[in-house]
Amino acid sequence: MEVSDEVETTPVGGGASTLVDSNGDGIIDALDADSDNDGIDDKIEGAGDADDDGIANYRDVDSDDPDDQTGDGTLDDGNDVEGIDDTDGDGVPNFLDDDNDEDGISDNREDTLGTDPNDTDSDGDGLPDSLEGAADEVDTDGDEIIDALDTDSDSDGIGDATEDLTANDGEATDTDGDGIPDYRDEDADGDGIPDDLEDADGIVGNGEVTDSDGDGVPDFQDTDSDNDGVLDADEDTNGDGVLDIDETDPTDTDSDDDGLSDELEGAADGVDTDGDGSIDARDTDSDDDGIPDETEGAGDADDDGVANYRDVDSDDPDDQTGDGHLDDGDQNEGTADADGDDTPNYLDDDNDGDGITDTEETTPVGGDPPTLVDTDGNGTIDALDTDSDDDGVPDEIEGSGDADGDGIANYRDVDSDDPDDQIGDGTLDDGSEAEGTNDTDEDGTPNFLDPDNDGDGLDDETELALGTDPNDADSDGDGIDDGTETTLPDGTAPGEAVDTDDDNTIDALDTDADADGVDDSDEGDGDADSDGVPNYRDVDSDDPDDQTGDGEFDDGSNAEGTADTDDDGTPNFLDADNDGDGIDDDVEEDLGTDPNNDDTDGDGIDDGAETTQPDGTGPSLAVDTDDDDQIDALDTDSDDDGINDSDERDGDRDGDGVDNYRDVDSDDPNDQAGDGEFDDGSTEEGTDDTDGDGVPNFPRS
Repeated sequence: MEVSDEVETTPVGGGASTLVDSNGDGIIDALDADSDNDGIDDKIEGAGDADDDGIANYRDVDSDDPDDQTGDGTLDDGNDVEGIDDTDGDGVPNFLDDDNDEDGISDNREDTLGTDPNDTDSDGDGLPDSLEGAADEVDTDGDEIIDALDTDSDSDGIGDATEDLTANDGEATDTDGDGIPDYRDEDADGDGIPDDLEDADGIVGNGEVTDSDGDGVPDFQDTDSDNDGVLDADEDTNGDGVLDIDETDPTDTDSDDDGLSDELEGAADGVDTDGDGSIDARDTDSDDDGIPDETEGAGDADDDGVANYRDVDSDDPDDQTGDGHLDDGDQNEGTADADGDDTPNYLDDDNDGDGITDTEETTPVGGDPPTLVDTDGNGTIDALDTDSDDDGVPDEIEGSGDADGDGIANYRDVDSDDPDDQIGDGTLDDGSEAEGTNDTDEDGTPNFLDPDNDGDGLDDETELALGTDPNDADSDGDGIDDGTETTLPDGTAPGEAVDTDDDNTIDALDTDADADGVDDSDEGDGDADSDGVPNYRDVDSDDPDDQTGDGEFDDGSNAEGTADTDDDGTPNFLDADNDGDGIDDDVEEDLGTDPNNDDTDGDGIDDGAETTQPDGTGPSLAVDTDDDDQIDALDTDSDDDGINDSDERDGDRDGDGVDNYRDVDSDDPNDQAGDGEFDDGSTEEGTDDTDGDGVPNFPRS
């Protein structure tokens, strides 16, 4: 846009041509490419008059400002030279644009305000000058710096750039929706706590703010800064930033650092469990039970619906009131762990670990209200005593049952299986001071609960009275149990003081109950002679006809004994034929033969043969061949032929059916009568061997 010399030699206002030098640089306008020395070539500015001030643009140092004609060096954008830039991109270069940044505020006005006519956000806080009320010179905090130039318009210590969450969008953030944008609002979230108190950083412009819960929302814009479920307004109720006794910390989910959140502890409702004036959320021992909330926790050990930290008796669902009687009888159970089970007493309903609840162990016999029961008086209450009755049997083993039905639980009963002994007098039903947990009879019931420890059919109490051993089924060790030995022959009892031999020692303690000289351990409780009297009580065990013990045994002795004369494996006292000669001992006693010698007369012929008739009848008959009133079994010369039976023997030399020892003529089958006429013509042939042939005259078989 060239400017002609004619125009450039015409003065402002018109008139005759002259050597006009607008900028006074010594070069006339017609020869000066920048007549007004504004840094813009005349051919660019042209001869137009953009601001209608009567001065052509090429001669007007401020072509867009009719109020600045002098070119005093202060242009409408505050620069010495506006230049040909087009800041707002509206197609009008700055030197011709009276609102370079298009912010609605004229460059001239911005020049006056001090804002930057070439920048819509003079203070760079993300909020346009126009939004910050530059045209009206708004100064929110009254610090004589308009908001458009103030990076902390409300002087809350938080930069406007931080308070506006969406920079350069033409809108200002208003967190609480109260119509006051956050950058001008001293309490942006409307929680009653000033922003300057909620920003612990306090350094303006560093972009750093406090975000207690790390949720990306700074505390001053967060109504629940610690995200504990309790609004900040309910935590710092007076909004002074000071933690008063009835307030919680809005920036700390656990104001009392007890491991339980303020929300859980009822901060919003001001819960004060123990009524001490300090709400639970600020009270480290909410139930005042002497155990810190941090230790108790929010569990519910006794399932009573009351959390441990609020329950003065956390392990007892029946004690909610905190009446001073806790389940172990103490006012405070504490954190001790009496039984070492890793569960502290205050959470353990069985402090001593004996399997019996503390509630039960603090209940006296009869069910009166809980108290410090100390059954054995040893200074340790039952709830902490593993052997409450001091009977040597742990409570854990005894349990809370009542084995003897006497109304006293086993763990408190020194004699759990005897209803007649309640006082613990030192004499238990087995005669010992403590029965213990042994199971003598292996019946699955330990002695302290078993009224018959040894399983012999006799109550321990009865055995104690009889003198037998309640822990030994066979007190005298004879192989016959006490139950059997205290039973009468007719089957009465057991439990009777039976004394078979009347020696003042009952059979159960007598090793020879019938005083027959044979130990009961040898005789046993069988009935060898089937007479209804057991051997150990039968003085003649092998003779059913001798029950009275009159001293006359079937072998003629006072005591048959345990010898086995005939080696048949049956001892004499049980053997009806001790010598095995075929004749019962009682028959031998009648015959006069020896029941313990099968050859009473020693003639080499046993008593059985000598008591059998020639026709085979017998044995056991009183055969007397020579009618000399002495039976053959006792006669050394049964046929009275002058030859001893031991020589004749029991053969039949002459085959006449009569044994030699009974045949007076053993070599003559025709002479059986013993008429005195022997085959050699003599009265007695004798044992001579006349012909020396080795066969005696009588002939021996």
